[in-house]
Amino acid sequence: DGTRTFDFLVIGDPCLKADLLAQPFADPFSGRNSSLSDAAPELKCEGGKLAGAMFSDHGHPIIGMFFTDPASLEAVPEVSVDHHKEAAAAAVSDPTFGYGEICSMRKAQGYNSGMGLIF
Repeated sequence: DGTRTFDFLVIGDPCLKADLLAQPFADPFSGRNSSLSDAAPELKCEGGKLAGAMFSDHGHPIIGMFFTDPASLEAVPEVSVDHHKEAAAAAVSDPTFGYGEICSMRKAQGYNSGMGLIF
């Protein structure tokens, strides 16, 4: 009962610049020219908006929800103060939190794994 507030993860609507979806780019993994329309044929625009998407109150496509209700927050394991100190110290000496070597390797390989060109 009553008003409830939820927190969502959103992205920009690619259909605001729908003409760019057909713009060719060189795919660094295959070496072939492609476009987002070719690479993601399920991405469709209707009326200038991403088809099939749920939108936030501010008009952005929703891609995830943050669970910030008391029950969800209580379910998160408590982290010790010592762990926070260790993480803070590690961040000062290594801002990649130990992933630096892996990140460098992915960069050298042209980000050809995981989310690839997206991130």
